[in-house]
Amino acid sequence: MTGFGRAVGHINNNQVTVEIKSLNSKFLEINLRLAQSLRDREMDIRQHIMKTLERGKIDISISVDETDMQSPTNFNRKSN
Repeated sequence: MTGFGRAVGHINNNQVTVEIKSLNSKFLEINLRLAQSLRDREMDIRQHIMKTLERGKIDISISVDETDMQSPTNFNRKSN
């Protein structure tokens, strides 16, 4: 159980970037790095992860950057 994932999306004129890294481990160890605007949701995020995953060393980083939404973002499609 090792892996890495990264996703970028836009929500309410903000660019949200989520990175998840996992390593094999007997126990569940969660390390969260959250944007200041998400600090009050840390326990909710942690509980969701605990419901979803059973074990492993999990590093999750969530950043939020304000953007200018002039151009739409397409996921899973080729750019022209």
